[in-house]
Amino acid sequence: MKNGMPELGILPIDPLTINALSIEHGSQSSINLKQDFKNVRLSHLADSSLTMFKFDNDNYIMKAEAVTPFLEFYGDYKMDGRVLLLPVVGQGISNVTIHGLRTKHEAFGELVKSRDETYMRIKKYNVKFEEPQFMSLHFGNLFNGEKVLGDTMNRILNENWRLMFTELCGAYEDTFGYIFRDITNKIFLKVPMNKIFLE
Repeated sequence: MKNGMPELGILPIDPLTINALSIEHGSQSSINLKQDFKNVRLSHLADSSLTMFKFDNDNYIMKAEAVTPFLEFYGDYKMDGRVLLLPVVGQGISNVTIHGLRTKHEAFGELVKSRDETYMRIKKYNVKFEEPQFMSLHFGNLFNGEKVLGDTMNRILNENWRLMFTELCGAYEDTFGYIFRDITNKIFLKVPMNKIFLE
């Protein structure tokens, strides 16, 4: 689906375009952030390799594992909160790159009858991210363009990328679960079961 599937209404997934995305992580942990993204482009998703796939034909559950060598998340951001007890605020262009990301996917389906055909609708799509080999982050125009403060905060974020990944991972997993469920249903609700899972 790298170049999309116009006949099914699926846009290209490389880059995958996301109009708006909001992530909020508020807790007693060392990271408390609210992030709003717009005009997001997720690149190199199509370079992923599927390492495992299973389909439970009785319960309509799909499980898969994949490796993405390099993933780039680019878009407009607005951020406000604290990192390691330090206040952080900014609005501008963000760029996050992830190297060697492993993901686990689990989709739960149910049968739907339509036009004398049987389709499968995905009710729930779970995504789990494992810690990548490396992640780098850059947020432009932090602290209203104060270069010294912005450079210092970007350095702190990169020095603590594992903590950033661990703390924010759950919110991103939930968000991408919704996105992947939508993409999957665009296929599964238009292509009958017997043409996807050949007997």
